[in-house]
Amino acid sequence: MTNRAALPTEFHFSSAFSRSAFRIAAVMMTVALALSAAPQYANASTFVVNSTADASGACTSGPGGCTLREAIDAANAAPGDDVVLVPAGTYLLNFQLYIASNVKLQGSGQTSTIIDGQGITRVLYILEGGGSPVYQVSIRDLTLRNGNSGAALGGGIWNGGTTTLERVSVADNRANSQAGIANVFNGSLTVIDSLISNNDAVGTGGAGGGITSSGGNVAIINSTVTGNDAPSGLGGGLYIAGGSASIDRSLISNNHVLDRGGGLYFTAPITVTNTTISGNSAQGTTSTSVPTDGGGGVLGSGSATFANVTIFNNSAPGTKTAGFHANPGGPYNI
Repeated sequence: MTNRAALPTEFHFSSAFSRSAFRIAAVMMTVALALSAAPQYANASTFVVNSTADASGACTSGPGGCTLREAIDAANAAPGDDVVLVPAGTYLLNFQLYIASNVKLQGSGQTSTIIDGQGITRVLYILEGGGSPVYQVSIRDLTLRNGNSGAALGGGIWNGGTTTLERVSVADNRANSQAGIANVFNGSLTVIDSLISNNDAVGTGGAGGGITSSGGNVAIINSTVTGNDAPSGLGGGLYIAGGSASIDRSLISNNHVLDRGGGLYFTAPITVTNTTISGNSAQGTTSTSVPTDGGGGVLGSGSATFANVTIFNNSAPGTKTAGFHANPGGPYNI
């Protein structure tokens, strides 16, 4: 039997009758405060996690009665737009979490609510709903770390829905390709006030250490993409291969790639504004050791607009382009 570690009692629902009006009022106030942290959706159900164990079953309100997995499963099964409240704690996963509904996953802080794949499983799989982004997902105030999807895409997040990350860290995840976040099919991804760091696409030819988008649209706002690696592929920090992308008021720094586009590699339309791209590196060789054009900071071959963008201190070997290399295929507005 899985041990269930109960979280502090201020997150528990109490069904016991108390003769003390003061104690009844205290319980009601605690529940009201927990619910106030989440947006109020029409027809929404709210599920409060009160155990750090990773177990499946019924989500109940008693002490230790609702794990993170049980809360998400209950939200998937419930009608309407549902809320899962995840208090401070470290949640160690034995296998990936599935979201297949309109869900808001609300942590209690980017550094205090930690969902950890333990290096053995992807952290979060957001279903695409048959190829269309029918699921509206919001994830706030938590960290998703140490995911590993092996040969599959997206060690941290596989996103096929319409997903917003706000004040979220996606860190230290691994996959053969698209290690941090894989935005696939018609998925839509918005990243706000977040950190994408130290994710590693380790496979031969693996692309996109931090964020990869191969289908839908991506918006990155006031966020940092740093320390990500694609040691034998393309796009150490970001790889935009489909849909479109916009990056505003962000930092892309200290990412690395063996081939091209240490900070950013794109073949789809992109707009970058008020952003710094620095300290990134590309070795400028393909997996067959044929020299290419590098692009330590940026390499692109789709239409692009760059405005008020600082590109400095990026590197590529020899005569390869260290800062911004533009292949044919623009137009480029810089």
